[in-house]
Amino acid sequence: MLGLVLFFAALASCSESDFAGSSAQKPTENSHKAGGKNQDDDDSVALIISDLSLTKQVSNAAPNVGDTITFTVSVKNDGPDTATNVQVKDVLPIGYTSIDAISDSGSLASGVITWNVSSLASGATKSFTYTAVVKAPTNAANEYRNVAQVSASDNFDPDSTPNNNVATEDDQDPAVVVPKQADLRLTKDVSN
Repeated sequence: MLGLVLFFAALASCSESDFAGSSAQKPTENSHKAGGKNQDDDDSVALIISDLSLTKQVSNAAPNVGDTITFTVSVKNDGPDTATNVQVKDVLPIGYTSIDAISDSGSLASGVITWNVSSLASGATKSFTYTAVVKAPTNAANEYRNVAQVSASDNFDPDSTPNNNVATEDDQDPAVVVPKQADLRLTKDVSN
């Protein structure tokens, strides 16, 4: 079965001394072959694999202060198995206020939006949205850079680890906004 990796450890190479003083039975010559498989002769491990990736987009990367912008976070399962109990978190920086219209029963607590997906089929994508109002800049570091990432999944992901905050992995993505700024100068001249 695709995505199901089985490890088979046959005990056919064991000698009589390996079983001395044990209640275990010595495997027969053909117990490791089809039809002669003995339950005590193998250990199997099933590994369910779901390759999750995440992207984040913003409706306007150069808004005016006070504008309402929309963020979209999308999680894709490249399979091969259905992903279960997937959680996505989006940490909000200080450059936004009035977080609203959080889709898909997402919850906002302590500056973090959390979404839960019970099941995501292989090849499927699930998108989440929310709106935020752009605050005036304070010149604090990363005040408009927010990062979303897959924070949990029941399944093994071959190229990323949930909730480890490694920027090079494909299960997290930032969105950076640079608000427009004006450098206004007023001069006054007097004649006579």
